Amino acid sequence: MKKLTLKTLLLTVIVSGAVFTTNAQNFEKGKINIGACSNFQFTSVKPAFDGAESTSIMNLDLSGGYFVIDNLLVKAELGFSKVGEGDAEFGFGAGARYYIKDMIFAEAMYRMPAEDFSSIGLGVGYVKMLNDHVSIEPMIVYDMDRFDGEAFANSFGFKLGLGIYF
Repeated sequence: MKKLTLKTLLLTVIVSGAVFTTNAQNFEKGKINIGACSNFQFTSVKPAFDGAESTSIMNLDLSGGYFVIDNLLVKAELGFSKVGEGDAEFGFGAGARYYIKDMIFAEAMYRMPAEDFSSIGLGVGYVKMLNDHVSIEPMIVYDMDRFDGEAFANSFGFKLGLGIYF
């Protein structure tokens, strides 16, 4: 029984090591990443004053990046957001992502999601490779938003991304 447990443990370690080695190759200098991310939030907000109607909010971000050194991705982002019946807003951002250990990463982004708005975002996430090139990337984020140079809002949330590495 001990031999079977030891063999099973050894096989698990070997398989796990092969999986992490294969996936870690995606984070080498010179590799490229393309991704899409959303907070998958379709929120309906009703302001707290009489006669106010509900408002829906939707966000989607597309990004592309380059590994300047092993584990460090520098990226650019294009964003789309729509609030209620208003016009859709397109914004942009830039940032970096560092892959800390195996498939865990930390990210910092500066975004300009709309005119007179800016946002600094910090996040921590995990990369779950579906095959050699495609991943699902859940992430916990904290955003600090500014409007016209003044503090506007802070938010804490969850995002889910899809990444392609080549």
